[in-house]
Amino acid sequence: MPEHLRAFAFVVLLSASLWPALSRVFSPVGGGGLRQLLPAWFWITAFAFLSHSFWVYALLTGVFVQVRFKTAPSAQLCALFCVLMFAVPPAGPQVPGFGGVTYLFELTNTRLLTLLLLVPAISRLGRNAHSGLLKHPGDKTFVALFVLLAVLQTREQNATNSIRRIFCLLLDFGIPYYAFSRAARTMEDFRLILGAFCGSVAFLSVMASFEFLRHWNLYMGLISALGYEWPLSTYLPRDGMLRATASTGQAIVMGYVAAVALGLWLYVSRLVPGGTSKKVVFLALCFGFFASLSRGPWLGFLAMFIAHSWLQGKQTAKVLKVAFVAVFLVYAASFTPQGERLVNLLPFVGKVDSENATYRQKLFDNSVLVIERNMWFGSENYMETPEMQEMIQGQGIVDIVNTYIMVALDNGMVGLTFYLAFLLKALLAVVQQVKRLKDHVDERALGISLAATLVGILLMIVSVSPISFVPTVLWMVVGLCSAFSVMQIQPKAPSAARAALSKK
Repeated sequence: MPEHLRAFAFVVLLSASLWPALSRVFSPVGGGGLRQLLPAWFWITAFAFLSHSFWVYALLTGVFVQVRFKTAPSAQLCALFCVLMFAVPPAGPQVPGFGGVTYLFELTNTRLLTLLLLVPAISRLGRNAHSGLLKHPGDKTFVALFVLLAVLQTREQNATNSIRRIFCLLLDFGIPYYAFSRAARTMEDFRLILGAFCGSVAFLSVMASFEFLRHWNLYMGLISALGYEWPLSTYLPRDGMLRATASTGQAIVMGYVAAVALGLWLYVSRLVPGGTSKKVVFLALCFGFFASLSRGPWLGFLAMFIAHSWLQGKQTAKVLKVAFVAVFLVYAASFTPQGERLVNLLPFVGKVDSENATYRQKLFDNSVLVIERNMWFGSENYMETPEMQEMIQGQGIVDIVNTYIMVALDNGMVGLTFYLAFLLKALLAVVQQVKRLKDHVDERALGISLAATLVGILLMIVSVSPISFVPTVLWMVVGLCSAFSVMQIQPKAPSAARAALSKK
């Protein structure tokens, strides 16, 4: 039996084993709508593994979406995007061209879902006070950043390549941000979208845990079966253990996605009933988070926890107490064989793969030299410079493991400034909204979770380039932060005593 069919059997079995817990936990989320969306994971997984062609898979997925969700509202389509996004690796073949054009663009699975779900979501927004462009606090910065990036794509002498890059920029950045920032209007919309994301990552985490335990990449065979190549899908060990990737293609991306899900779970967990099923879902997310063996996401989630505690108004002493207990446990564990192995995996204090820190430092130093020569708007040929060629690894590539450095290399300090301004504007808008919601417990908890998650992302992308799901998840969270900052909060109903007094 081919490897991808054997993997399909395990993927279905693992997903089915988690389904009862997910069904019970998320049944009250989003008015029960999430329970109708999660089964779509099984359909899309079956289409991918059994079609033996990306084009057949794309056709089946398009028909499925059109038949089942033809009249779905925008928020439900965005939630479905979150459910299906992680079912298939974010890669795909090139769309054949015509009239002398070799190919139109690379149709990754994420772009396919963007066309099938997010574009219709935007078309169904309707007219309201916040659906138009330049209606949100960060929209001006968003437009400025998008225009700058689009203009810089024209540095390519080939007009066809420039048009292709601008179109892909629209698919990868413009549409995801705009769809999520406009589709979420009510608390019910936010609950549906966040619950869909956490539920989908729970499925993904079960696959990652299986890969970690069995040393088998479940999705590697699927790539070749669909008829294209994806260089990210490789086996990557660490201290004799397999770093799980599931459908993300890279272990650090798996850790990044799981960390974001845990950050959003800080709010979603408030909505679901307690019990064994809730613990199962939480443990699944934690196991997937650990199975990546990625230090950057571990630090990112620590930043989320600290930011979440601070925004909740918890005393600094309590946060320091938790940190002290964690440090003590790590120190005590170092005296046991298994504990010492775990400590060696930790950032800063661990000895495993310590050469990665040396590579990152050298990458930073060399990148600064390249950026200085193209200070303002970067260069499209930075990879050909001697400093970058010096960073070529054994795989024959330069791994720019820092999103901020890549933005500066490609778009200069002007591009990096606009990029940071856009992200920080979204974060600041959420924090300001949270401060205004002192008497709205549920809404305030949502804002705190979104702000803390974005803080963690801003730290995590220091250690990973914008590959795989990294940019898509980033723009999704930024879009939700933007939507939350302008959400109309219903005034609290007056108490019975106050109502009686007002009648007098």
